[in-house]
Formats: sequence, C-alpha cells, structure tokens
Amino acid sequence: MKTPTTKRMLAAVAAVTCIVTAARAGSVPDQCLDACTGGEGAIHVQGWAYDPDASSQSINVHVYFYADSGCTIQYGDVRILTANVSRPDVNQAKGITGDHGFAADIPVSNAGDYWVKLFAIDATGDGNPQIG
Repeated sequence: MKTPTTKRMLAAVAAVTCIVTAARAGSVPDQCLDACTGGEGAIHVQGWAYDPDASSQSINVHVYFYADSGCTIQYGDVRILTANVSRPDVNQAKGITGDHGFAADIPVSNAGDYWVKLFAIDATGDGNPQIG
C-alpha cells in the first residue's frame, strides 16, 4: 500500500528531466616527471608523456618557470619540448610504440629559486595534465 509520502516522492521523481550526452572516448595524456634539477645556468627536466588516443605519436610538453612566489611567470614565453626521445621502458610497460621521452637543459639567466611546471599537451584535445 502506498502512503501519501510515497505518492509525493514518485511524483517528484517523475518530474525530473535527464539530459544525456554522448560519452567521450578520449583520454588525457599519461605522463611522468623523472627529474627536475637546477644547475649552473640551466634547469634540467626529464620524463615521458604520451596520449593514449594517439599512442604512436610524440606529443608536446610545455615548460613554465615561475618566480619565487609561484604566481608570476619569470619568462614570458613557454618552452615547448617534444616528447620524441626513445623510451623502450615506457613502451614495454604501457604496450605502445613510438618515442615518448623528453630531456632538456633549459637555460636561465638569473640565479635563484624557480617553480617549474610542465604540462603534457593532448593530441586530441581532451586536456593537458600537469606532469609530476
């Protein structure tokens, strides 16, 4: 037997409209930062990144340097690397082909502390996760 409360709940549920959109098949890049170290006049970054939706392609990695507070970009231009260094360990572990490693010594003109942020740039527009 339905109580008055149950009838009101059923009526409320019946009034809800649901909008369903097509599911996205895309995936954001898988990535790892192996090293980020300072040195004399340069910052060394090393790691790997690939887009599961285009796993045989090399993707870009954007590198940003920030001043002490982490809020101000120290250099106006983004450093763009391509993850196109052979990484057979990544290929074997992930079951993919192609070159997906990156390694670079990026020169800096001023000594000091930097916040370094790297982003894997998705080949198919599904999002650009921060690396590390």
